[in-house]
Amino acid sequence: MEKTVSQVFAELAESGASFKFSGRNGRVLVQIDGLMHSFRNL
Repeated sequence: MEKTVSQVFAELAESGASFKFSGRNGRVLVQIDGLMHSFRNL
């Protein structure tokens, strides 16, 4: 089952995970509970 990015983050929020977004130079960085995930061209 594929999930959209918004569905994934909705589930993370419901589970109590903390995350923050930062965007720079066409990249979106998402830091989740200290783990850094990088998404390109969302």
